[in-house]
Amino acid sequence: MQEKIRAAAIQMPIADETDARGNLALGCNLVEQAGTRHPDLVCLPELFTGLNVSSTIPGPETERLGALAKRFGMYIVAPFYVRRPDGLFNCAVLLDREGGVIGSYDKVHLWPWEAPVGGVTPGSGFPVFELDFGTLGLCICHDHEFPETARTLALKGAEVICCATRMPDPFQFPWLELSRVRALENQAYVVSVGCADNDCSTHIVGPNFRAPVIAAVGTGTHIIDAELDLDWLRSERQGSPLDRTPREVPSPEAAERLKEVKSFCYLRDRRPELYTR
Repeated sequence: MQEKIRAAAIQMPIADETDARGNLALGCNLVEQAGTRHPDLVCLPELFTGLNVSSTIPGPETERLGALAKRFGMYIVAPFYVRRPDGLFNCAVLLDREGGVIGSYDKVHLWPWEAPVGGVTPGSGFPVFELDFGTLGLCICHDHEFPETARTLALKGAEVICCATRMPDPFQFPWLELSRVRALENQAYVVSVGCADNDCSTHIVGPNFRAPVIAAVGTGTHIIDAELDLDWLRSERQGSPLDRTPREVPSPEAAERLKEVKSFCYLRDRRPELYTR
């Protein structure tokens, strides 16, 4: 597995919620621009082809984006409404470096207008994907507001969590803080990707107390990218400076050791046997 990867997030406008072809063309253009930065992973925002359209897998989205994934040798997360025999799903599709569909994630926590008004069927699980660089988890918008989502993905081994969103005012205002907490409490990188009119929803953060925000933008069309140090992450998950701190009465040495802590193994100290209702 790779020690470091580059992740890119595409913040794009959705001018016409019914223009699937136009939105797909714009998304592909931006993905192509992102590809010149040599990322391992590129993520698009929630329902990037429009709120009032749906597609299938395979379909035009997987065909056109798959060609770009193969051309640049990168993984792509493409979220759009997918219609299957068992219903309509708010879905994030994962394409591999050869352009093939690895799998997909169906949004579990639906926004109020999605069901029953919108007729969207909720997902039923939190899959993770074992990629050549490590383990990836996916979530969509409202999922991010429930700590159980990121925790479940982390317990399944996710090192990077990609969240595609369309979160509106006022819910987007704490969005960056939510990502910082999800990253810290689960010792994972979080890549959040929003649309051009969603301020503060596109950012890349890590589980670092002092410098969690690696990249972030405000409103507008943007492509951000950042290096994610997975080797450091895996090392931090094994222990912390606290493990080497004397256990007796607090001392100056212990206080200095505390200052060394950049991340913390919260998952290791869990007591799930006490967390029942």
